[in-house]
Amino acid sequence: MTPTAKNSTTELVAFGELMLRLHCREGRRIVQTNAYDVYYAGAEANTCVLLSRLGIPVGYITRVPDNDIAHAGIDALRGQGVSTAGIVVGGEKLGVYFTEPGNGIRPTRVIYDRDGSAYATIRPGIIDWKSSLPDGAWFHWSGVAAAVSQGAADTTAEAIAAAREKGCGSPRTSTTGPRCGNTARRPKRSCRIFCGIVRWR
Repeated sequence: MTPTAKNSTTELVAFGELMLRLHCREGRRIVQTNAYDVYYAGAEANTCVLLSRLGIPVGYITRVPDNDIAHAGIDALRGQGVSTAGIVVGGEKLGVYFTEPGNGIRPTRVIYDRDGSAYATIRPGIIDWKSSLPDGAWFHWSGVAAAVSQGAADTTAEAIAAAREKGCGSPRTSTTGPRCGNTARRPKRSCRIFCGIVRWR
């Protein structure tokens, strides 16, 4: 069932990477499993789904390739009542990550494959922020969204500037870490974004 929003005006728009999650079945480890359960996820996409389930009208902005895997992910978001009007198509692949469940003696393990994804290769000018961001809505992003690549950092900075011009507030998390992928090439600009731009409301 698609959640019903309390009104038709988008109250929050989020920007980040939509990824395909492959989770080991039956509690097995990655080196043991012969099958995976398939999910679509991402920090900002998960936020949108949760808020939509609470009845808050939300939209999601990202870049995905033009293939059936990505279209299935978009359909999954729509099925949760998330507006996908701001999603743009381009690039070669959808980012993927593998998860194995933890237990009493080991933690959950995550392996990312997001290098070269449609989102990782994004750059400023690809998204029309003026039309994608409703006036006065909240704009949500996370540290991971900016740290995926230099292009993602530059595009996040572009989005934040546009959100500020449109009077959008900016709830966000600054979390990044070695399990998020691409840390060896984490862009320097993402640190400046965290420190200098976000707190305007």
